[in-house]
Amino acid sequence: MKEAAARIKINKLLENAGWRFFADTKGPANVQLEPSVTLTKQVLDDLGENFEKASKGFIDFLLLNEKSFPFIVLEAKAEDKNPLVGKEQARKYAKSQNCRFVILSNGNLHYFWDLERGNPYVITAFPTPTSVTGYQKSVPDPKRLIEEVVADDYVVLTQRPNYASEAAWKSEAERPRFIEVNSLRFLRPYQKKAIYAIQAVKKGSDRFLLEMATGTGKTLTAAALIKLFLRTGNAHRVLFLVDRLELEDQGLKAFKKVLANDYKSIIYKENRDDCRHAEIVVTTAQSLLFNNKYQQVFSPTDFDLVISDEAHRSTGGNARAVFDCFNGYKLGLTAPKKTAFKLFDFFANCEYFEEEFDYDQVLKLPKPRSEGGEENGDEGPTRYTGTYEHLGDDLISTLKEETIGYEGMRIDREFYAKFEDVVRENDFIAASVEAGQWDRVIDYVNKEVFDKPSEHYSLEKLRKAVGVDRRLTLREILEKIFGFIPRFKSKDDLLEEEFSKFVADYKPDEAEAIPALETYFKAYAASDAIRHIIESGQLTDLATNPVFSTKDFKAVPAKYRTLIPDYIKDYVSLNQFAA
Repeated sequence: MKEAAARIKINKLLENAGWRFFADTKGPANVQLEPSVTLTKQVLDDLGENFEKASKGFIDFLLLNEKSFPFIVLEAKAEDKNPLVGKEQARKYAKSQNCRFVILSNGNLHYFWDLERGNPYVITAFPTPTSVTGYQKSVPDPKRLIEEVVADDYVVLTQRPNYASEAAWKSEAERPRFIEVNSLRFLRPYQKKAIYAIQAVKKGSDRFLLEMATGTGKTLTAAALIKLFLRTGNAHRVLFLVDRLELEDQGLKAFKKVLANDYKSIIYKENRDDCRHAEIVVTTAQSLLFNNKYQQVFSPTDFDLVISDEAHRSTGGNARAVFDCFNGYKLGLTAPKKTAFKLFDFFANCEYFEEEFDYDQVLKLPKPRSEGGEENGDEGPTRYTGTYEHLGDDLISTLKEETIGYEGMRIDREFYAKFEDVVRENDFIAASVEAGQWDRVIDYVNKEVFDKPSEHYSLEKLRKAVGVDRRLTLREILEKIFGFIPRFKSKDDLLEEEFSKFVADYKPDEAEAIPALETYFKAYAASDAIRHIIESGQLTDLATNPVFSTKDFKAVPAKYRTLIPDYIKDYVSLNQFAA
């Protein structure tokens, strides 16, 4: 099946982000082809599905703000064109329209460009109007970042601004007790040195990594850096990523302890509705990865500073997609690598298989023997010859087709609705969902709701009732019931999301090959048969394959023929595509 061309994909990306080609109940149109000219469907259709009818080979859309002034320039190109080609032309056009932001896209690969911050940055979804409006309030000023004075009491001045004038501080005898009682956190020399290193980086740098040994106060250093970026206007909201649930609470307590007087900190899962009113949002990468919340709930411009605690873990695998999703500055915190370690092995069988077992030996299998005798004296499986004749009744002929009428279909449709009512009315489930305790909810539903005499609810029956083309998880069903997700995603929706992560990670230079890469990626991820053909090397079988043909395979650049399967094996869960 032919993939949707660039214009169709870009239209969908704009609509998903809340941009409107035409006025509707949500508001006036905020997409134009040129200043003060209203779009019509005919004008859009005349561009061609891949902008092949556009005179310049690309289109500059103008995205408008809430006052209908030019806000963002979107340069849309055909799929076989690199979005970065001609970026200077887009910049000049944006300047002429007094626009600070540019989006460059060919439908598959997208860049967001803040002209006041630096170079274009890969994004996996288009930003929403509201998100960019908030992002615009933060005007990066590297000079202020560099010139900000960070002394020992940089954090203390937020905790207790007038501490230096208090009598207990002025008394050297009382000072230690004063510091302890008020939990004042003064920066140590090595922590200031780490902060100074970030202040001293050259203009345009936006990615940093701090290596600090465990126990040396990485979180306090992070708090000081958060204040530095927020106070100097180089960030308006910060995302702090951790890799374990218990670290969420630790991080929140630490930030509240030292920054609460100036900035609001929350844990995302506990304050979903309030997260846009907080300057510091703490969460695990896994929370945002589930159902791709980092794309569905947030916009690329929602956070100007993303900090990853224990970066070697919290940005590994798919978690890297969350870290890279947002524009702005990125800071990784990690402990230095250990130079030596010793592994104690108490299991003798490990030693045997590591040192003694011959992995290169060739195992000789016994040859099969025919019915009634042995061949070459080997004891092998018996090989039967001749044909098989079934002398019993033809059971298939006894099966009768029973037509399911409207009443049966209505019952099937209402089955899911009844389950929704049962779950919503259960106080324990509702309270546990509100607290974000999904493991407890799922365990309770499995034990107390499923397979009861009244309705015989089961996960398999619910899957059939909703009619999605893939295997839903119980958590997805519960999230839909309680309004955390608007709908169930189709198999192709999930494949699109996974491919967008791949593109964001590897940023293929071969723009014209991206449609072929997408076809290959989706086929390999979704089809057991395609995976078997590729893994076994039996590529001639592609000649008759209706999903992915020999022609499709040849269109994939050589390096991606192994790169894509390896990426999918490492980072993509195939269970989500199962029917």
